[in-house]
Parts: sequence; C-alpha cells; structure tokens
Amino acid sequence: MHKKEPWEWAILAMLALFALAALGVVAFSWSKEDWRIDLTVDLPLTPDQAFVALADAGHRVDWEYGVTLVAPLMGEDGTVGATRLLYMRANDRTWQIDETLTGYAPPNSWSAERSTDMWRTSVHWTLAQTAEGSRLHWQETRQFSGLSPRLFALFTMHQHKKRLEQSLQHLAAMHWPDD
Repeated sequence: MHKKEPWEWAILAMLALFALAALGVVAFSWSKEDWRIDLTVDLPLTPDQAFVALADAGHRVDWEYGVTLVAPLMGEDGTVGATRLLYMRANDRTWQIDETLTGYAPPNSWSAERSTDMWRTSVHWTLAQTAEGSRLHWQETRQFSGLSPRLFALFTMHQHKKRLEQSLQHLAAMHWPDD
C-alpha cells in the first residue's frame, strides 16, 4: 500500500463530506412529518373576482399548473364535503388528485383536502381587500407516505412551491372580465 498524496486525501475528504451531506438530507426528509408552503400574492382583482377565479373548477384549468380538468364526483360545487377529481399533466406524466372541499366562504376563504397515493395535503387560502384589488394568502401542509415520496420530499416541495408561485403570478397577470 502506498502513502496517499495530499490531493488523494482531499478527494477522499470531499467524498466523505458529500456522503454525509446526502445522508443528512435523507434523514431530514424522512423525519419531517409536515411540509408547509405559505405564500402571499397581490391580485389586481376584487375579492369577489379573485374568489371565482380561484375556486371555480372551470377557471382553475386556466391558471393552476398541471390541471387539465376538474371533474365533480359528489356534491354540489361550493358545498362543504363536495369531492372532485383533478386531472393533472406535467412533463409527459399524468395523474389524478382527489379533492374534498372542507371550507367555502365567498369571497373570503376556501379550503380543501387533496390526496394521492403518495401524499395528503391541506390547502387553505384567504382573500383580503386592498386598494389595488385583493391580497391572497395561500397555505398548504403536506404529509408524504411511502419510502420514495418521503425521501424525495425536500425536492418535491421545492418544485411544487416554485410551480405554485408561477401559477399564482400567472393568475395575477391574466385579464379577467369585470363583474
């Protein structure tokens, strides 16, 4: 066995640090139960207009990333307990999300439980009147289930937050007819 050169030790140390960092990310992702997103966006819409744009199934296809169809399953739209199926498509992949309405108070707030076989999410948003329109405060709490979803939760939530921010900015930039 030959004596290691300083550069060889440096490479081994970097590999060890990388392995420790990767292990730390995996441990963090595995141990964290609730993943949260909290966003605030100003919209150039009145609270009434914003509520319709955000809550109406037909409008969600226009602004919400990946949503291709919102299909009612049970109950009237706008009724607590009503369920819908969100058909999603992104990056040549399709999937469905079950959504159950848990709160509906036009034009102030809306909440729902969303789930797939990999996660369960509580979504709640509120609207407040501003001089320019309304301020949207969006909150999500997600719990992942299963080995792979939990291990990749940090990356998944980063991507989801980025897409949600883009969706809400797209909503803010859209032209909506006056009431």
